[in-house]
Amino acid sequence: MTINALRALLDEIDAQGGPEAEPWGAAAEEVSKAWAVAAAAYRQQHGLPKDASLPGDALWFHASDDEIVIEFQTEAPARGGCCDCPHEMET
Repeated sequence: MTINALRALLDEIDAQGGPEAEPWGAAAEEVSKAWAVAAAAYRQQHGLPKDASLPGDALWFHASDDEIVIEFQTEAPARGGCCDCPHEMET
């Protein structure tokens, strides 16, 4: 699974109506699909087996009314910083 596959899945979710009208959000099923694709992309990027568990800080979710962005580092595995967020990372 690649980043392009993740983008394609998220585009498909958006094409199906994206976040619903108020109350805003996405169905758990759609979030679960995106999460699975992001986890597979993370494993592929870091050369991990398909069934390897991910560190707790491997994926970061940034939610707003319009989108849910799933982020992960491509330069280094988790546990070393991830983004511009104000959260602190364990080292």
